[in-house]
Amino acid sequence: MFLFNRFHSPVSVLKRAGAKEIPIDSSYIAWWNRGSACIGIHAPYDQRLRYFVGNLVPKTWGAEPHGDYLAYTNLPDHEILFAPGFEMDSTIVVHEQIHDYLKLGGHPQKYFGDSIAIHCGIRPGHD
Repeated sequence: MFLFNRFHSPVSVLKRAGAKEIPIDSSYIAWWNRGSACIGIHAPYDQRLRYFVGNLVPKTWGAEPHGDYLAYTNLPDHEILFAPGFEMDSTIVVHEQIHDYLKLGGHPQKYFGDSIAIHCGIRPGHD
């Protein structure tokens, strides 16, 4: 049996952590189209994605980043949190959008390896 909490708001967790929602910039869609096509993902931009800027990753996200973070994606709720100052870095934005699209937290080299990522304008990722 599944229970649905109609009062659950994933955004409230971010707001309690002091994060601010930022509007979707048309650049985000253009960066997705360019970066995803370059690495072989041919899918439209996901309109469910929401973007935030804040200093703290909510503990309920199951994240305990060590040291500084540039961005973090909450996969179940299609939320991307950027550290202040990184929300308009196209390489980081597309990196996180790909995490959301693939629904995985790791960095498969097919998408995040140095050579393909740099060629496609995506921040490389290493596990």
